[in-house]
Amino acid sequence: ADQYGSRFIQQKLETATVEEKEMVFQEIIPHALSLMTDVFGNYVIQK
Repeated sequence: ADQYGSRFIQQKLETATVEEKEMVFQEIIPHALSLMTDVFGNYVIQK
């Protein structure tokens, strides 16, 4: 678990364009299950 990485990604998603959000979405989909059950990753999934 990486608290700082999670916070960094969450902050970047707040100001990301639709295209940037789509790019991130496509990258995390294969890892969604493990991120959802990760103590910090779940916050990224919720964003």
